[in-house]
Amino acid sequence: MKRVVLLMVVALLVAGCGERGSIGGLLVLEGRHTIEAGTTLYGDLFVLDGRVDLRPGGRITGSAFVLGGEVVIGGAVDGDIAVMGGRLRLTDEATVAGGLRRGGGQVEQADGASVGSELVSPVAVDVIIGLTRPTAEADGPSAWLIVQLALLALLAAAAVWLARRGIDRMVDAVRAEPMVPLAVGVLGLIVGLSLLVFMTFTVVLIPAALLMAMAGVLGAALGLVSLGVLAVRRTLGPSAFGGRASIQAATGSVALAVAVLLVSRIPVIGEMTVAVVSATALGAWLVTRFGTRGMSVEQT
Repeated sequence: MKRVVLLMVVALLVAGCGERGSIGGLLVLEGRHTIEAGTTLYGDLFVLDGRVDLRPGGRITGSAFVLGGEVVIGGAVDGDIAVMGGRLRLTDEATVAGGLRRGGGQVEQADGASVGSELVSPVAVDVIIGLTRPTAEADGPSAWLIVQLALLALLAAAAVWLARRGIDRMVDAVRAEPMVPLAVGVLGLIVGLSLLVFMTFTVVLIPAALLMAMAGVLGAALGLVSLGVLAVRRTLGPSAFGGRASIQAATGSVALAVAVLLVSRIPVIGEMTVAVVSATALGAWLVTRFGTRGMSVEQT
């Protein structure tokens, strides 16, 4: 049964990978990306950080969701543009068929930009952005980085102490079928970001969106701790550090964070690594039903 589920998830991802796929689009975590003139992005654009330039003559068939970073629109957007954080700049050549939804961040609109309609959310949602992106840059002061790593180690050890069984279930899930948490995490990011953006522009659903963001961040954090534990057990053995899971979690989480930080500075490869690690961590939390149940692997 597990293999059937895996095949279904992979098939769904493959179906959406084409330029007109049902899950088409672009998720930007960092770096600089350009949609050149004559190029069409089929699907939605999600920007958490980094910079995206839509040049004049370029087109996005879906909507653009700006949660952080910087986005410059000089082409056509068939859907809406939702701004929750970061910075959006609409040039004179920008054409937005849908509406411009503003819940946070900065928006600069040139006089020649064409926008269908504009809606400003009556409730500030910047707090959600603070929950969904790091507060310190990778090139920050080394002293602050050391403090962050020390805090990470303490939080990882505390997480194991408070949710030992849940983290063990996530470790087993990634070790048994690593592609399943990765695929589920990718789907979770796509669906979750879409729901989060739309919910924050409905006054009644703002509290639910905040709770959803907090739960997602907490789940991804627990998933990252489980990846750190798994890394230690894979490299040093299950009995590393006397078999003490708290020390394994602290050491593994710091090592994983440092490794991702170093790799993230490599163009393309770094972005892919961050995306894979983040999606796998979130997926491990989801496939174990928030750490409450193990992911059984049936042999056929």
